[in-house]
Parts: sequence; C-alpha cells; structure tokens
Amino acid sequence: MKIGFNDIWEFLDYTSRSKTNWHFCLKAGDIAIRSLRYKNLASLKNDKNFDPELIYSLFIYREIIWQPNVFVNAERSITPLKVFQAFCEEQVARQMLHPVSRELIKGLVIHTKKAIGRLEQYGNGSTVRVLGEFRRQCFPIMLFFIMHPKNREDYQKDAWNRLNYCVKVQITQFNNKFTELTYPYWEITFKPEQVTDNGKAEKPTVPAADETNDMEETETPA
Repeated sequence: MKIGFNDIWEFLDYTSRSKTNWHFCLKAGDIAIRSLRYKNLASLKNDKNFDPELIYSLFIYREIIWQPNVFVNAERSITPLKVFQAFCEEQVARQMLHPVSRELIKGLVIHTKKAIGRLEQYGNGSTVRVLGEFRRQCFPIMLFFIMHPKNREDYQKDAWNRLNYCVKVQITQFNNKFTELTYPYWEITFKPEQVTDNGKAEKPTVPAADETNDMEETETPA
C-alpha cells in the first residue's frame, strides 16, 4: 500500500493498536529506506532534535540546487557541488540526527558524488544534463525536509516559494518533465503475528529509533 508522505501521521494514529504488525519503507526518488517500524516513524514525527535551519543549509542557500542555469560550465558547477557534499557529510556525522534524516542526507552525498564525477568526466557539454539529473534526484529529499512535521511554518513557506521556482527552472532550462519531479511517499506492508507451537502469538521486535542496522539504502542507478 502506498501513502503520501504527510498522510502517514494520521495513519499512525489509526494503527497504534496493531503497531508491531506494520512495516514501512520510505521512498524518496532513487533512495529507499526499508524495514522501518512504527516506533521509527513515531520518533521521526516527534523528533526533538530536528533542526529547522537545516532546510536553509540544504536547499534555500544552495543555489546549485534551485537557481536558473547560471552554472554555465562544468568547472564552475563542481566547486559548489563539492561544498554541498562536504556539508552533507558533516550532517551525516551528527550524533543527534534522526536515522531517517541521516539516510536521506547520505542519499544527497551519493547524488552529489555522481554529479561531480560525470562533470569531471564529460566536461562542459554535459553541464545542463548532469545538473538537471542531479536536481531531479535531490528534489524528493528536499521535499522531505520541507514537509517534515517539525519544520517551522515560516521556513516551509519560504522553501515552498523557492521550490515552485525550482520546478519552473527544471522544466524550462534543464529539460525535466513535471512528472519526473516526484514527492516522497511510504510503502506499507501488514504482517500478521506469527503463532508459535505453544499457541501464543509471537510479536515482531520493534527496533530502537536510533538504530540504522535494518535500514537499507538503495543507491541511484548509474
């Protein structure tokens, strides 16, 4: 079953009595975080350590993510991409960062590394194509941080305005289609309790919210 990103919070309220039976997978473009459980999502919704300023550092202040095609050559694009990669790697190292947020920022690192590699390999003639693909891949991850339930309303409004402009730029200058700019969403599976030999129901173990051992990350296709 597929559920929109923000629709999941109401769904959690309805499923609280059978919370150990539900398994969740967050899809954000080419990045998937699998084997999430009710406790992981509940801690994400109520994340006391969420930093609303993060959306400014990840998106609003990063012209390489949303500005028009002012990066006219590969060399001029590689430098801000490397700066962005370094910032994302610093965020991944933060101990207080929620595991789901950490995995998504790791996805940004993957996308950025690939964009840098392609620009270095193919040069100026590839700039529009490579940056267009890079922005398309980052789009659903940025939406995750914009729509995060702990984000500030005024920050969300600012980010939405820039994102709308970003969509226009993607379509008119980077040859993306509107349908290629996807929203993050959840895939949900219900797994009934297993009955043991003694007739008792065996409940699945819910992982701690700060564990990432059972979170899988799918890399972007080549």
